[in-house]
Amino acid sequence: MNLLANLPNLEVLEGYSAFDGTYWRLNEDVVFRKLKRLLLHRCRDLQKWEAGSDNFPMLEKLMMFELEKLEEIPQSIGDIMTLKLIQIKWCGYALEKSAKKIQQEQESLGNYELQLQITPMLSHVWQQQQQDQQVRQVQQRYFSRSEH
Repeated sequence: MNLLANLPNLEVLEGYSAFDGTYWRLNEDVVFRKLKRLLLHRCRDLQKWEAGSDNFPMLEKLMMFELEKLEEIPQSIGDIMTLKLIQIKWCGYALEKSAKKIQQEQESLGNYELQLQITPMLSHVWQQQQQDQQVRQVQQRYFSRSEH
């Protein structure tokens, strides 16, 4: 992936199963000068990503799909002034939490332009529904009884 930074007019990069390892590190000399949209999709083994805002100075959209093991979005991605959207689909809770943290930091600086779109993994939705159902059952069982 880092070699693609040498393409001077690259504006869209879609990485589908683009990593063999668990780690993607971008050195400061790797700069995607005109990249506006980055999609990382089904990089199933990717766990750690290190990058700075200087690596993607024109990034507008960061999309991450099915990255179950990725621990976080590099916090410095939130420093990219052109970033308008972080979209997360079917990733783990840690990545969702990381994206929310970036959005909160931007809002604390007065930038309310950054949009966050999260589609949770279906297993997470199912687990939440199961938990909600259990809570309702407990409430009905113990709190719905009329006192005599």
